[in-house]
Amino acid sequence: MEWLKSKGRGKIYSFTMQHIPLHRERPGKLPRALGIVEVDEGFHMFTEIQVAERAELRVGQAVSVYFDKVAENLTLPKFRAE
Repeated sequence: MEWLKSKGRGKIYSFTMQHIPLHRERPGKLPRALGIVEVDEGFHMFTEIQVAERAELRVGQAVSVYFDKVAENLTLPKFRAE
């Protein structure tokens, strides 16, 4: 494994919709899209994909990165469908 730089743009390689929360006490926003994004530089990332309400995701759809601060000391790269 190695760190690689990316401009933060790519396309959806694969995805699934999660409808069941990991913890009953903290269900979070459901359903949510989890998938693999192929970034323009050629590598793949497992990530959460944000999608507009009632929008449809599709393989090959363009996405761009954003950074979500999920805890005081943890920020995750996630992607938005375009």
